[in-house]
Amino acid sequence: MNKYGIFYGFWTEQWGGGLEYFKIYLSKADGLGFDILELNCDFLMELSKSERKELSEEARVREIDLTFNTNLNEKNDISSDKYEVRERGVEHLKKCLELINEIGGEILTGVTYGPWSDVKVWRDLVGDRTLDEEAKKSLEFLRERIG
Repeated sequence: MNKYGIFYGFWTEQWGGGLEYFKIYLSKADGLGFDILELNCDFLMELSKSERKELSEEARVREIDLTFNTNLNEKNDISSDKYEVRERGVEHLKKCLELINEIGGEILTGVTYGPWSDVKVWRDLVGDRTLDEEAKKSLEFLRERIG
């Protein structure tokens, strides 16, 4: 049987908000019959370790799987020509993976291959390179740095 999930952002205009907000979204997903709730790593990093453990336990009790997302930007774009920008991106993604492991998750999604922005801003950053070139460059850098 397929599992069905929803991104917590469906309900919110306030992306963060702390543990109680995330618990509200877990309750909503559970009440509507979803099997998965996708949360944003960036805001989960703001929670304490004990709060993240509490959130993980709440999801387990409700039998809701958690998946996670993040987005890169021009300051941590792993496809950047600037090494220090790419390094910030790798460090951010590593922190996300550590958080996911801590909470007991397995899946990271989002814009993890380049900067999240409108097309014009993105085109200004990458110039004439194609999307395929950007994707390949990002993948090569991740393999080089992470394995």
